[in-house]
Amino acid sequence: MQIGVETSKAVDLRGVFVVDDNEITRAALQFMLHDEIETHELATPEEAFARGIDWLKPHVVLLGASYFKQEGPA
Repeated sequence: MQIGVETSKAVDLRGVFVVDDNEITRAALQFMLHDEIETHELATPEEAFARGIDWLKPHVVLLGASYFKQEGPA
């Protein structure tokens, strides 16, 4: 159970994947979000895709801008 969070929010099954190649950015976002939302930090979109299929379906995926620079616009 999360400390300092209302009981109704603690049992809510909201999930976020933070996907960025910068470890510091991932850690900072995970730290800011983890009290309210189940947050998982991942290094690549492929890792997030595999995790989403096998284990957890996130409600939101925060994808770092660096991937758009690498891959170009979709």
